Amino acid sequence: MEEQKAAEVAGESKEAVSCEREKSSIKDRMALPEPNVIKLAKESGGSALGSWVGLALMVAVVAALLVGLPMVLPVPSGMDLPHQGFAHIVAFAIAACCGILYVRVREHRLERSMGFARNDGAALCLVGAVAGVVGLMMVFALFKGAGIVSDSGISTQVSVIALALAFAGYVILALGQEVFCRGYVLTSFSARYSVAVGMVVQTVVFALFHVLLVGLSVFSVVNGVLMGVMFGLMFLKFGSIWPSVGFHSLWYFVQYVILGVTSGAQAGSYATIMTTTYDSSNVLLSGGAGGFEASALAAAVYAIAIVCLLVLKPRDADVDSIAFVNLGETVVIGAEDEDDEEEGRKSRRQARAR
Repeated sequence: MEEQKAAEVAGESKEAVSCEREKSSIKDRMALPEPNVIKLAKESGGSALGSWVGLALMVAVVAALLVGLPMVLPVPSGMDLPHQGFAHIVAFAIAACCGILYVRVREHRLERSMGFARNDGAALCLVGAVAGVVGLMMVFALFKGAGIVSDSGISTQVSVIALALAFAGYVILALGQEVFCRGYVLTSFSARYSVAVGMVVQTVVFALFHVLLVGLSVFSVVNGVLMGVMFGLMFLKFGSIWPSVGFHSLWYFVQYVILGVTSGAQAGSYATIMTTTYDSSNVLLSGGAGGFEASALAAAVYAIAIVCLLVLKPRDADVDSIAFVNLGETVVIGAEDEDDEEEGRKSRRQARAR
């Protein structure tokens, strides 16, 4: 009898330990990770004050461009994009260049420490693209179920060149936003303070830009914050900028060009694959003039994505050999590994020659 009780106690103890380990594992996964790109950023020579000054100047410049460029910059012939789309592409391309330049000049880092460090960038970009299409189609299905959108056929008049130019434009737009908000803001502030501070700052900056793009409303702010958190988590979990670039660019391209869904901020006459009628009278569900990205239905999908990312196991990014420049010298990371690889290549060549 005593042996049976001891066995039961031992079994209960094992179950308790197993439960504790499982809880601990979930907590560890939901904690904000610190990928290698942020560890590398800590080795650079930038200062906390310099990060704030650089951020303030760049946000002011980009905000002025987002407001002013659509008034004066026409869409190039052959590039079918929503009204203001080309101006936004130019604005965020400039933002990306400013972020990279500031990182190189002030923080003495190379681009690889901004999230371009993984060797499997193409695969990660594809993963993000698939996730972006799935997420957008979830929103579209919710909108269709609520009677907010209805499609009215497929157009055969769209040229391949126009589609290619539009796709390239949205990739540049997404890349610009990701390089600036995640590649510069998140890495710099995470390195100077903490990952939590970096997440907060990049989320606020992204929400500001989001409001400038789609207009001010309750859910444009809420969704801007949710999207900032979602893209920030993608960066931290994968240690790479490419998943969020893929997600972001395909979301734009499928929404505006494939499905033909426009918002008030993006309305205009441009070529689309499908023709979609959009009823914006129910502002809460549809987002009103702000469209998908200012709707409560989209907020639900963003929240689901955030939960999925929180429980996703982090992956450490592969660090390229040259990671940053410090005090005028190029600091080589993993140089010994590269030498070993070169020796291995020579040995293999000699073996083949024999």
